[in-house]
Amino acid sequence: MRKKDLLELLTTYKQNDIIEYINELSPHEESLFMKNLENLDLKLVFDLQKNFCTGDYIPFAEESITIKPAQIIAIPETETEKREEKDARQEGEALLREGKVAVLIVAGGQGSRLGFDGPKGIYRISPIQQKPLFQLFAEQIKALSKRYCTRIPLLIMTSEENYEETARFFEKNDYFNLGRDTIHFFRQDMLPAITPDGNLVLQNDFRLFTNPNGHGGSLKALYDSGVLETLMKEGFAELYYCQVDNPLAKIADRIDIKWIAERM
Repeated sequence: MRKKDLLELLTTYKQNDIIEYINELSPHEESLFMKNLENLDLKLVFDLQKNFCTGDYIPFAEESITIKPAQIIAIPETETEKREEKDARQEGEALLREGKVAVLIVAGGQGSRLGFDGPKGIYRISPIQQKPLFQLFAEQIKALSKRYCTRIPLLIMTSEENYEETARFFEKNDYFNLGRDTIHFFRQDMLPAITPDGNLVLQNDFRLFTNPNGHGGSLKALYDSGVLETLMKEGFAELYYCQVDNPLAKIADRIDIKWIAERM
């Protein structure tokens, strides 16, 4: 973004303090500040704030949106339900055997609320062997790969903040015997943070304060990274998704794979 375009955008959204700050920077300082704005969608964050944090809500579509509770896959009770579950399991297992399934774990968060200084996936959580969250997931994927004689790629979405540490952790642990080529790391996008009244905040002299754009940005980040295109070319068709702080997740559950795919 050119300085002229940036100032016009900031003027539109009444960011007078930031405009004044930019105008006081030296040419070198201005260059650093502008470089740190690369890949930040300023207009998006202002639009989101306008849509959801003020009284000026603008719907994204003309048609009304009805929010309903998520569908629940209940424990089968009738003979019909048991037959449907059996069929779903068999079709889910077929997808695994055919090498159609990949696993996506969103792991951009830090373990600060756990009292842990580092990526949340590194937190040791199993009560006896003290295995970290990443290891619990990797071992499930390894077991499924052996059981179905297949390769299940593991996709890990990190934040800018914890990308390097996450990648080093897997390397240090020999990728938990999954194989380096099976694991794909990619970064989620960042968005500028704003105050409740819609003002940008400086993190330091040359950078706006930013935060990861949330789990909702995972599919865009997967697409932008090129990993999605690579997997599709290799024939993968289903993506099992879970969050890194869910140690009870049943990775690539054979029933879920089929039933969720039918509902997408």
